[in-house]
Amino acid sequence: SLDTAIEAIKRYVFDTCKAGQDGPSAETVVAFYQIFYRKLSQRSRSLPRPTIATTNYDLFNEIAMDRAGVPYINGFLGSVEKRFNPASFRYTIAQRLDLSSQRWTSLDNLVYFLKLHGSLNWHAVEKGLFPVAERPLSESGDGKAMLIYPTPAKQNASFAAPYSDMFREFQTKVVQEQSVLVTLGYSFGDEHVNNI
Repeated sequence: SLDTAIEAIKRYVFDTCKAGQDGPSAETVVAFYQIFYRKLSQRSRSLPRPTIATTNYDLFNEIAMDRAGVPYINGFLGSVEKRFNPASFRYTIAQRLDLSSQRWTSLDNLVYFLKLHGSLNWHAVEKGLFPVAERPLSESGDGKAMLIYPTPAKQNASFAAPYSDMFREFQTKVVQEQSVLVTLGYSFGDEHVNNI
């Protein structure tokens, strides 16, 4: 049936992307990402915190930031059950300047991170206020990750939560005064991204 074929294709996309996470070049890719995030974290303190947006499903960005010690806000909050909460994009991570006072400053190397087409470790959940959870990849083997698949229906899929929140945040960042948009490896084949 058509539904069976669609599920098989989704499973194939998931399995192929997941295999790439453990492939022979995975550590090389993570190493390049770590260099990028280390350089990014050395930006001037006077500049706003950067926002990285990607349409990739993989976890190379997150792994590289974790290994490089770069804190990031990706829209998920929680410890045991990390749930998508779009309010987190208005948060920052601060450090106390002086132990004897209540003076704080935002971390200089903080990154806001948007995954516009979903992620291998996002899953729909029924219980709770926010219906999307982030799980470790080792727990995501069912192939049912929340992804916007490369189909003609991509634009319609981007209207659903959490994607609509990600796109809204992306649009907010792009139109800010004094902002710069740098693209790497993007083919400009996604009209719903290009429109923003």
